[in-house]
Amino acid sequence: MILPKKVMTGSDATGLRNEEVMKQRSKLIFNVHRDIKVEHIVIPHGYTEIGYEAFSGTIDVNDEYGGSSTKWVNLVSVEIPDSITVIDSNAFYGCYSLMNITIPNNVTRIGSEAFSRCVNLSNINMPSNLVVLEKEAFCRCESLKSIEIPNGVKIISDGIFYGCKNLRTVKMPDSMAFVGNLAFCNCESLKYIEIPSQATSIGWNAFNGCFRLKHITIPNSVTKIDNQAFYNCKKLESVKLSEKLVSIGRGVFRHCKSLKFIDIPDSVTSIEKFVFDETITIRCSKSSYAYDYCLDNELRTIII
Repeated sequence: MILPKKVMTGSDATGLRNEEVMKQRSKLIFNVHRDIKVEHIVIPHGYTEIGYEAFSGTIDVNDEYGGSSTKWVNLVSVEIPDSITVIDSNAFYGCYSLMNITIPNNVTRIGSEAFSRCVNLSNINMPSNLVVLEKEAFCRCESLKSIEIPNGVKIISDGIFYGCKNLRTVKMPDSMAFVGNLAFCNCESLKYIEIPSQATSIGWNAFNGCFRLKHITIPNSVTKIDNQAFYNCKKLESVKLSEKLVSIGRGVFRHCKSLKFIDIPDSVTSIEKFVFDETITIRCSKSSYAYDYCLDNELRTIII
């Protein structure tokens, strides 16, 4: 059985008392007034999926993010049974009061924006059997401080932790193949992150605006860094690039004011425009593509 898609309010909607559930046409139905004050929900055992927008919270119609039709913004806690294997897209979107949630280990997929804009969510465990973590699943979870991604997840999807401004520590499995576009963009408190040793590329704007990030090591598995991946990382002091790196996208290290030196390996054969600030010094071999790039763009070089 699947918890249904979001139930729209209407003339026949009835109030829902805390922890009360109603069954209708073999599906679990939550009929709510617009002014409902539900704080705690217990999902009955036997349901296998939390449906699309099942507990999606209201955003005021005048809010910059648009309107919605039900009010789960007062939801503080949810008890999810072990029978649940899927949390679908937008399932808890905008549940502003939700602070902690335990996801059973049987969950294999968390849909896009499932917990997006849960601004008070400070703690969340990731299920050990998780395989699919879709885009923007935890976007703008502004109170989230740390996260550990289980080994089964191979891709950090686009915007997954976008705008998690208090996120300080992230642990990703070595098996991770790709860091998606905007994955950690505007994670202002992130000071350190280890790129997985099997990652092959870093998406555009992946770490844009990570103001406190100081050091980064790009493993030798990475061949491409896409546009503006580390743009505006103001405190970034040192970068070790992959020895197999081929392509550096536009503006990757632009406005990294603390980055004074960087070594570019001979493997690099493509560097887009405006990658570096004019104050940087590039260390490279005289026979390299990077050396010619520096001459063309009037950047300082040190021959190594």
